[in-house]
Amino acid sequence: MAIGNLLITGKHCRAARAGLGLTQADFAKRCRVATRTIVHFEAEVRNPHALTLDAIEKVLLDAGVEFSERGVFIPIPSEP
Repeated sequence: MAIGNLLITGKHCRAARAGLGLTQADFAKRCRVATRTIVHFEAEVRNPHALTLDAIEKVLLDAGVEFSERGVFIPIPSEP
């Protein structure tokens, strides 16, 4: 999936998900996909379908994750 002109890879997905403190199962539920879909994507065994990549992108962007040529940036929650 491309965000701007960047392509989200399985490694980016894994870094972002882990940075958000989500397990693969929890992340899959948020994306409304099977856990094995996330497992395969993060391991770069298989690329998900376009609609699945759209769902992954939406969940990550809605969580505040930013992608750039330099990597993945996860927002640090502010303390109350």
